Amino acid sequence: MTSQDHLYLLSSLLVFFGAGALYVTLDTLRIVSVSRGSRHLAAMVSAVMIVLFFVAAEHIFKGSFNILYVIAYGLGYAAGTYLGLLLEGRLALGHVTARVLTSGDARPLLEHLRSRSYEITTIPAVGPQGRVRVLYSVIKRRGMQEFEAAVRQHAPSAFVSFEDVRAVSRWQSVVPQAIPTSQPAQVVDPREA
Repeated sequence: MTSQDHLYLLSSLLVFFGAGALYVTLDTLRIVSVSRGSRHLAAMVSAVMIVLFFVAAEHIFKGSFNILYVIAYGLGYAAGTYLGLLLEGRLALGHVTARVLTSGDARPLLEHLRSRSYEITTIPAVGPQGRVRVLYSVIKRRGMQEFEAAVRQHAPSAFVSFEDVRAVSRWQSVVPQAIPTSQPAQVVDPREA
């Protein structure tokens, strides 16, 4: 094998590795886009993926079979999985529901979060340790750490969790209409029911 053959083999291996990595990275982005309801982004990524697929397939079928190409593509595929998850974490597409459970007086925390422009809904509840206040907010995924830091400033022992939101129908405050009832609503302890 000449040095030119070695160079061709090395460049081909890098191309296959890169194709595998790029394909799976894009596939991860496509799947995340679909799960978050970003149809347009998912469609664009799919178009790029199919072009990449045909370019790689043409390269494979044009030359003779080489197990090293398959191994390079497989290693690229594995690297693409890692890169795709890393990219998804960095892009932080979509929204999440933030849920905060806190005992004691939640007013300072609530005022602090609202002063930072978070729209918060609160619900009184009963947990294993007694009465708690549950705070809900729909926030952008990339703001999760900032939100949790804001909570920790006023309620260091609060329980904070985040859940994926598939879609947000509108991004503005919803003011509920008063529901006429014959009696005021009461919080019922499920252990007493």
